[in-house]
Amino acid sequence: MAINKFSFTLLFILASIIAGLIYLDRSLFTVSDYAQLRELRKTTLDSLPKDEPIKIGVVWPFGTEGEDYFKEGILLALKELNSKKVLDREIEIIFKDNLYDLDISRKISIGFAQDPKIVAVISDDYAKLAIPNSIIYENSAIIMISPAVSEPQFININFNYIFRTTPNNIDIGKRLADLSAMLNFKKVAILSDNSLYAQNLTKIFRKEILGVGSTIVYDSKFQEESKNFRKVLSDLSPLNNSDIDYDAIFVAGDEFEVPLLIKEAREYGIYAPFLAGDFLDTNTILDYGEEMDGTIIATIFNNELLNDKTQDFINRFKQEYKIMPDTWAAQGYDTLMLLAKAIENAKSLDTEKISLSLKYMKNYESIFGTYSMDIDGNVKNRFVYFKRLLHGKFHYIYLN
Repeated sequence: MAINKFSFTLLFILASIIAGLIYLDRSLFTVSDYAQLRELRKTTLDSLPKDEPIKIGVVWPFGTEGEDYFKEGILLALKELNSKKVLDREIEIIFKDNLYDLDISRKISIGFAQDPKIVAVISDDYAKLAIPNSIIYENSAIIMISPAVSEPQFININFNYIFRTTPNNIDIGKRLADLSAMLNFKKVAILSDNSLYAQNLTKIFRKEILGVGSTIVYDSKFQEESKNFRKVLSDLSPLNNSDIDYDAIFVAGDEFEVPLLIKEAREYGIYAPFLAGDFLDTNTILDYGEEMDGTIIATIFNNELLNDKTQDFINRFKQEYKIMPDTWAAQGYDTLMLLAKAIENAKSLDTEKISLSLKYMKNYESIFGTYSMDIDGNVKNRFVYFKRLLHGKFHYIYLN
């Protein structure tokens, strides 16, 4: 299959970044160092005293209290698991805040790699942190599960210890195109920043939207983190451009900058609905009020599901924290529960056995419904939903 110039450039840049990161990692850990870390982890965990807990790291940009409820979801799962025990052991969680910072995140992963009692890490909200950290965890034989990173490049088919519990951008992009067709969005404008996530999702959506018979009437980038959207919004503004005509605007970028773009779009007289991936599935968007009205967001958690496990989780979370769980509370809870199930199935703390248990996890009954994992580390059969923001509340949209 032919690779266009942009795709080749993106692949080249990504390969160069990863090659550089491998070089940097091995300036800290040589091949011999990694071999010793793996062997020490295996012997330590095989002989771990019965009264010692299972140590699991959790790394997340916890940020401001109340931004999301990921930590609360983890803690609820921890409470339930420790009431029953896993392999007759309690689980100990080591929480670390990476502050969205690569250097901080890197130091955390190195610290975990040097601790032979660490079995697994639930880690990372961003590919730019997850990809380099995955190299360290893989070489150190630590299970790494990301509940958030959807870029296909995160999962390397030659890795044994790296997993994700979120659908990838291919699934999300296809569903966004299906939704557009159902809502009869025949003419679509596309906006994206230069990040790997945005370009990845946009490429998939662009292909799929043409496949459902829609037309792309505008396709442009805005600068990542620039918060200067004048060019693209001027082009799309009916106040400035009487010839522009579209039914919806697809946007991909950062969870902090895109709400600002949508807010500013209203000042340009732009009131068409915005379509966004799950990166915008956060509580912070509600802070912008009715200026976000009409925005449609992909999500992987539907709190209206009649699944008993879903409703039991919601009721327990509300009882514990007096609030409704969000997507990230559900992801935190479910990822720890999945990991515990894999450890139980492996009947061991040997990370190689736990990895195999995850790779062959089939028809796992979760709060999201039933899903499986594949041998590459991807989640399979996870559903993508959509919700529209109206008057400060989300309302689910159901596809036929």
